[in-house]
Amino acid sequence: MHTLLLAVVGSFAPDFTLQRIAEYDGGVEKGAEIVSVQSSTSRAVLLNADAGTVDVLDLTDPAAPKRVARHALELAPGEKSTSVAFHPREDWFVVAVQCAGVWSAGRFDVRDAKSGAKLASFACGVGPDSVVFDASGRFAALACEGEGYDFDPKTRTFRSPPGSVTWIDFAEGPQSAKARTLLLPGFDDVPGVCSKADARRIEREVDWNGNGKIDEHVDFDGDGSVTRNSETLGTYEGWDVRAEEEDGEVFSLPLFGAPASAVEPECLAFSPDASRLYVTLQEVNACAVIDVAKGELVARFGLGTARHVADAKKDGQIDFAAELVLLREPDGIALGPDGRFFVTGDEGDTAPKVTKVVAPGRPGGGRTLSVFDAASGAQVGDTANQLDAAAAAAGLYPDDRSEHKGSEPEMVLAFAHANRTFAVVGLERAGGLALVDLGDPAHPKVLGVAACGADAKSSKRCEPEGLALHRRANGELYVLSANEGSGTLTVFALRGG
Repeated sequence: MHTLLLAVVGSFAPDFTLQRIAEYDGGVEKGAEIVSVQSSTSRAVLLNADAGTVDVLDLTDPAAPKRVARHALELAPGEKSTSVAFHPREDWFVVAVQCAGVWSAGRFDVRDAKSGAKLASFACGVGPDSVVFDASGRFAALACEGEGYDFDPKTRTFRSPPGSVTWIDFAEGPQSAKARTLLLPGFDDVPGVCSKADARRIEREVDWNGNGKIDEHVDFDGDGSVTRNSETLGTYEGWDVRAEEEDGEVFSLPLFGAPASAVEPECLAFSPDASRLYVTLQEVNACAVIDVAKGELVARFGLGTARHVADAKKDGQIDFAAELVLLREPDGIALGPDGRFFVTGDEGDTAPKVTKVVAPGRPGGGRTLSVFDAASGAQVGDTANQLDAAAAAAGLYPDDRSEHKGSEPEMVLAFAHANRTFAVVGLERAGGLALVDLGDPAHPKVLGVAACGADAKSSKRCEPEGLALHRRANGELYVLSANEGSGTLTVFALRGG
């Protein structure tokens, strides 16, 4: 067994740790997807996406979070809430809403935190998936994926709406706010993005029959039976699209480059001065940078590959022996406190899995937290296999995901505390949060992994999604994890120093 990095993590005695101190269960199955904190009032909003509700929590005692309100979002049939953000100071929060239809614009609602009443509403790009405020609260921004696909039977082509970013200026209050939307171009000419040679694919649900439903079993060839046969059904960007009849709702779409139709904004973060927006484009392995005042795309960064050892076999053993070169495919993003660098959680989203990759193709999902120069986009450093090794040391490593993307680092926070710089990254499949020392950005050091649940079994059901930072007036710092799988919220205290 290859144990070098595991031994390093296990032997390091960190002076800071994350300690699990509380859990909130709102009683909503597969709820608790996104959390956002208003530290000035010790409150949080928690999105229960499937239920279409938002819980308002009192964090006066972080060890005993208490629900003080539950607001219904009054969604129409076919609509889905995807993200929530609490204004840093005002008594209202914002919700991103995906509307029915592949090509339908999304919506951005402003709601009163006490009553839940809708104060204002704005149109945004197609398929909004995440929303954030800048530190001052003047701006909010949405990453609009446009990840849906439809099929044109006349041309036998699959189509997807463009990805975009919408931001709203609240300088004059919610009722007088102004929204702007920027459509993003293709990234094929940018070094370090997904290429034809990588031979990656994305799997998406498609309304094949145009009947408004996603059908699981489809007789594509019309022979009167539904089998596991894989059929070529049309093209996407000139490349063949296939699907299995018994898994007919999932279509395998080729991602042999980074055309505009494949650019799907995932997460975003403001620079500390709110002059720029940094946006992850997971599927094409890139980051876009937008000038907020000008409303222009000012930089396009390809994020390249991570190279390290990993466990690549689902065999009941943890063996970090496979030498892998991995497209990062980041999900979460955060700017460092001084704005000089940004960090990403390199989860991955494309297929096939590691054991099905044929050279010169490369697997997707870096299994890393990566650091990049915010001005140039140059890679500064990454965690190599420290995240999976630390998850293993904590008894949380998901060996059943070894052939896929390991622990799957997803959402990420970056912050200063006690004259140090740290990051926290959620490990979706491991069910834990990793604390990372960014004191030397070229060599980020994983200090450990804390479980989201009471034990390893319950932690792996948690599937942490949204993360939020709560900084109290007395200097205490807490991290909140919204656990999509278990429908719970976990509160961690940062201890040490």
